[in-house]
Amino acid sequence: MRTILVSILIAFSSYSQAKSWPEFVAELSTQPAINQLHLTNRFFNQNLRYKGEIGDRWLLLNDFLNAGEGDCEDFAIGKYQTLLAKGFSPEEFNFIYAIQNGSGQAHIALLHKPSKSLLDSITNKVASLEERTDLTPIIAFTAKTYELFSSQEPLSRAEFNSLIQWQKVLKKAEINRI
Repeated sequence: MRTILVSILIAFSSYSQAKSWPEFVAELSTQPAINQLHLTNRFFNQNLRYKGEIGDRWLLLNDFLNAGEGDCEDFAIGKYQTLLAKGFSPEEFNFIYAIQNGSGQAHIALLHKPSKSLLDSITNKVASLEERTDLTPIIAFTAKTYELFSSQEPLSRAEFNSLIQWQKVLKKAEINRI
């Protein structure tokens, strides 16, 4: 475990200076898969600005990079498309819709299922969903499926309509691999 942490810290230090996305992706190929997750999370969080939005608009990677800013959904989609471009499969990921404890703010993050690593715009630290006590997960979804986290009531019509829109965006993200 210590070897992995040292490896990740060394890799992080090599990405401390701002890089363009193409430079980052080219260098990412030299890293083991687990490091690619950590480095991708950190790259987006350090090089793009978080900006809350009014209303829902979901940017695919190119639009997000061109804007230089976005909200949690844009960060999650950008990380997803980057990792797909590096050879990860869509089946390895779930998008997590959660509520931030304390503020009650809705939040979207990207979960890499095999490693249980949650990548999001709140923190550079990649941790499991169970370790993230600041979030209450509501639903996990992909372009094709969804699953509620608890035995709560079914999704409302508005929530279900929003989920369908999300799934359409994810299908576009998967088709538009960089």
